[in-house]
Order: sequence, then C-alpha cells, then structure tokens
Amino acid sequence: MASNPTEVVGLVLGLAYRQLDAQISSSDNYDTKAAGVLGFDGAALAAILAVKDAFRGGWWIPALAIMVSIACAFVAIQRGDYDFGPTVSSFYSKVRHSNAVEANVVLIAEMDSAIKANQGALAAKANYFLGSLVATTAAAIASAILLWLYS
Repeated sequence: MASNPTEVVGLVLGLAYRQLDAQISSSDNYDTKAAGVLGFDGAALAAILAVKDAFRGGWWIPALAIMVSIACAFVAIQRGDYDFGPTVSSFYSKVRHSNAVEANVVLIAEMDSAIKANQGALAAKANYFLGSLVATTAAAIASAILLWLYS
C-alpha cells in the first residue's frame, strides 16, 4: 500500500503545530501559577512583618525564605526566548521555488527545531516555579516551628 506524501506531511505538520502550541500553553500555565505564588508570598511576608515580635528575632528566617520564593517566581514568570518557528519572510525565501510537499518538509524541520529549542526554556521555568513552591513551604515550616518554640 503506497502512502500519499501530502497526507503524511500534513499529519506530521499537524503534530508539530500541536506540540509547539502545547509548549507555549504550558509556559503560560507556569506564569499563572507563579503569579499566584507571588500573591501568596506578598501576603505571607506582610503577615510575618506584622507579627515579627512573636518570632523573637527569628522573623528573618521565614522572611528570607519568602524572598527566595519571590525571586524564583519572578524568574519563572520571565518569558523565555521561545522559538515559534520560522518567520513568514525567511520561510518564503527558502521555499519559494519548491513544491508544496518540499515546502512542508522544510517547515516540519524548522518546527521540530523550534520544539527542541523550547524544551530547555520550559524546563527552566518549571524548575524555578518548583523552587518557589519549595521556598514558600520552607517559610511556612520555619514560621510554624519558630512560633511553636516561642509560644
């Protein structure tokens, strides 16, 4: 059974579009979650400073952890250098003398390159978001221990 190259290329191109879209969507999800952590951290830092006398001088420990969390969340929110695939003009320059199948093969190669390039930026965003959560959790644990010790 012979396959139609146009259909195969169309399927692969559709897959590349979905994967690239999923990466960008995942990045946006991390941004939203990190913004939520920032809001929580702001409230937590205000609460720590409002009752810092209850910590008997140890208030800086959870406050420092919150500041680390804020820094990690800010880095996570920063938009990575995402590759969205080829620009229209540069792609047209490459394929203007090609047939449709050849042009789509070039587009697939460029989309695959973009997907691979984005993996590192997305992994870094995920790691900074996780670091923010860990630091916030450490601040909560430190606060609980300090308040328990001094109550």
